[in-house]
Amino acid sequence: MLPLLDHEVSLEFFQIALSEDPHILVVDVREIWELQLSRLDYPSVTNIPVGKLMAQNLAELESLFSRDEKFAYILCHHGIRSERIARWLWSLGFKNSLSVNGGIDLYARKIDPTVGFY
Repeated sequence: MLPLLDHEVSLEFFQIALSEDPHILVVDVREIWELQLSRLDYPSVTNIPVGKLMAQNLAELESLFSRDEKFAYILCHHGIRSERIARWLWSLGFKNSLSVNGGIDLYARKIDPTVGFY
């Protein structure tokens, strides 16, 4: 297994964090149609597709993402878009933004198949 990047967490780490606090910030950057096929059903999951998220200004990002110790977990289908977003957020100073390695697809395969596959 390849080592994870500074802005990336393993699926196992994410699952532990989610089980300890179902209100952690999870930003799902997939498109609306993808959510209709597969989704995490937690109150703290917010959907902001990649294009919409990247179009937000710094003040809007600061209202959502923390620059302190509170983590924001970024989720997509396989972890590619979320990794790109986490790198972009880190470049803006949001060092607590973490991409979930493997995305919702790996989550469904390893942890909870009821979230759905596509």
